[in-house]
Amino acid sequence: MIKGIIYNEMDLTANALSLDGVWLRVIGEKDATALEDIGERFKIHELSIEDLMADHQSKYEYHEHYSILILKIFTPSAEDTPLCTAQLNFIYGKDFIISFEEEEQPFITKYFETITGGFNSPKVEEIIYELLDQIIDHCLECAYDYQDQIDALENEVVQDADSRGLALLFNTRRDIHAFRKVVRPIADIIDKQHRPHNSIFSEDMIPYIKDLWDHASRTAAIADSLWETLTSLHAEMLTLLQYKLSRTMNLMTTVSVIFLPLMVITGIYGMNFDHMPELHMKYAYFVVLAAMLLIGVNMFFIFKIKKLW
Repeated sequence: MIKGIIYNEMDLTANALSLDGVWLRVIGEKDATALEDIGERFKIHELSIEDLMADHQSKYEYHEHYSILILKIFTPSAEDTPLCTAQLNFIYGKDFIISFEEEEQPFITKYFETITGGFNSPKVEEIIYELLDQIIDHCLECAYDYQDQIDALENEVVQDADSRGLALLFNTRRDIHAFRKVVRPIADIIDKQHRPHNSIFSEDMIPYIKDLWDHASRTAAIADSLWETLTSLHAEMLTLLQYKLSRTMNLMTTVSVIFLPLMVITGIYGMNFDHMPELHMKYAYFVVLAAMLLIGVNMFFIFKIKKLW
């Protein structure tokens, strides 16, 4: 049976601690002294300890008697904020597993309590598989949620492209970019897990790991597809906004052209010369107004017929 131990509840130097069948959870900020003690106790190389101290992107390394797994994950407990990320590190061998959590992850706690409560007795390879499976399942759920969100955004853009929709598009693109950075390395990491020369997984577990890799690859493919959709949607939205701007400029130009000859007429009769015969005609004012109206209406219909407006 796996013996579950939480670091802040035990004395690491206790002679009673056996290295066989142990899952040691280290929860909280990384502490150099604690990591050195753990490294010395479990014979972890100092360079591996340095990797755990650093804020690495997702990576996997295989050593002679242990493996290191560093993951950037979406926390399954964050329902309202699916982009809540955390770093989760593992060191594991045939008979032990050490997990490092900057903040306690509820899905790990639930699984930890289940397997250490006497209900079952999984092997280390089964624990790693189960945790990776839960992480990937959550990423896949996030991918489908983003797919629905982008479909709704696409319908909104087609109906009416405006600045609010553009801002929403930029926010979604930022989220998908972060999402891709998290999910894409996971497929590569799982691919390395089932290679015979650098894996603790037995032959019986290989089909399950391959299935896990298939799910991770599908999630990464969906993330890439979402990014391409957003890129296309961005270009489409910019085109629609430019079209709306062009229509507005056409309207303003048309109005300006219609009023241009009218302004010429008003400019002529506003020069205040003494010898302008039309000024002394009884109905000159109404004749000029009628002429201006006729010119404006004619130009309006000319633009309408030629579809310049």
